[in-house]
Amino acid sequence: MRIGMVVSEYPESGAGHGGLATYTYSMANALSATGNQVIILQKEGMRADTLNPGVSVRAIAPMPEPGLRGRLLRRLLPEIAYQRGYSFAALTQFNAIYKEHGLDVVQIPEYNGEASTFTRVPYGLVVRLHSPTFLIDRLNKVAPTLRRRAWYRLERVAIDNARAITASSNAIRSEVCAYWGIDEKTVTVIRNPVDIAHFHPAPREEAQGPVRILFAGRLERRKGVFIITAMVRELLRAHPDALFTVAGGTAGDGGMDYAALIREAAGNCADRVEFLGPLPRASLPAVYQKADIFFIPSLFDNSPNTLFEAMASGCACVGSDVGGINEMIDNGINGLLFDITRPVDALDKLGLLIANRGLRKTLAAAARRKMEQEHDPDSIAAQTVSLYRTLSA
Repeated sequence: MRIGMVVSEYPESGAGHGGLATYTYSMANALSATGNQVIILQKEGMRADTLNPGVSVRAIAPMPEPGLRGRLLRRLLPEIAYQRGYSFAALTQFNAIYKEHGLDVVQIPEYNGEASTFTRVPYGLVVRLHSPTFLIDRLNKVAPTLRRRAWYRLERVAIDNARAITASSNAIRSEVCAYWGIDEKTVTVIRNPVDIAHFHPAPREEAQGPVRILFAGRLERRKGVFIITAMVRELLRAHPDALFTVAGGTAGDGGMDYAALIREAAGNCADRVEFLGPLPRASLPAVYQKADIFFIPSLFDNSPNTLFEAMASGCACVGSDVGGINEMIDNGINGLLFDITRPVDALDKLGLLIANRGLRKTLAAAARRKMEQEHDPDSIAAQTVSLYRTLSA
């Protein structure tokens, strides 16, 4: 099949791509490896991850949307007009590809309304639910202004254009369908692929040494930064052999410095907290392999790639008991879950693993097996193509 995809992240995401780009590049490689041709459109200035020869990447810049709607939006809602300009650029490119070479399916995230101009296209259009803005704002406690609600509507228009909707977790399907009044039966859950060859366990030294706890991802409210600040000092005081590492961006909105907040919260234990900053994908396996425990305290997370990568890499995982983390972690079997309303519960679960090397090994081995069984790229690609074929038949 000839498949188009769109990366919705902005160039400022830099070396440490977020979840949308990570998913798109991983899925493109999986589809290509199983014999499909994939064309990715991404915003100018982004750097793609290493991609298979069957994946081509083209850069796009916003194009002014023609007609009265475009003129009105540029005057009244320039931010919406700008985003629809990216959508129109993608539409123009894919329509040209369809006419010249043929195109079976295009898959686009709902985020930023990238499919908002894709009305009545001659190929199958799939919109995948990742992290709609209304949900991000709710979790980060951003008050929805009228202009913000216009952005929510932009994403709804994109969803309405789809011939098929997919999601990577039951949790995000339920949230979006409840908010927009969509029948859950019309949304197909297909899990995210994990490159289990790239992310794999490494032999761990049995000698005594520091127990390394890793948080990976961009620090923000919805990712549980204030759960970290509430328990990090007590954690490090109670366990002098523990180190806490953050891999990812630490700058928040409005100039917020989350690294400074965590250091302050750690008090006289701050010397056992380290910040690695955003990291390129190639360096991530070594970071996971050094970690003994992976900690993910999100208030809600659709399908956190960092959790999948940590599980594939042989980390014992402690995560918040929310969707879709609790769809991945089977409590006491391949990881531990904690109650996000009780930071002391996170403290207890982390403490249990710090003190019990045997339990860490057991949970980590089970986590790796789950990734191999449920997130193998070839299997996910086959499920995806099976859906695509129903649209191009």
